[in-house]
Amino acid sequence: MIFRPIQKTNLVGLLTDRFFIYATVGAVILNSLLWLIFFWYIRDFPEQIPLHYNIYFGIDLVGPWYEIFKLSGFGTAVVFINTILALCIHRFSRLLTRLLVGGNAVIQILLFLAGTAIVRLTL
Repeated sequence: MIFRPIQKTNLVGLLTDRFFIYATVGAVILNSLLWLIFFWYIRDFPEQIPLHYNIYFGIDLVGPWYEIFKLSGFGTAVVFINTILALCIHRFSRLLTRLLVGGNAVIQILLFLAGTAIVRLTL
């Protein structure tokens, strides 16, 4: 059974893994920066903002300003779910744990780049 309660020895082994620590902390920092950027520039946003940009067609999705928070909310959910799964699976598969945590970092980098690009297009 994969989802057994987290044992103390399992947690200590995972929290001493440098890759887990760096990737998780990096993902949380990038997600926090994205939230801060959105809240900082929210007063300068117009009623309708570009929500998606495509290199072939330019801006292809426009919506209300509050829709931009779905981006950082999705990032928060991904970090939370992947970290919890990594804590549960660490005892069984170290590779899968690293894939989950590395996925956190990669997804947060992509979301941060997309979010900052949207803010730059809006202002």
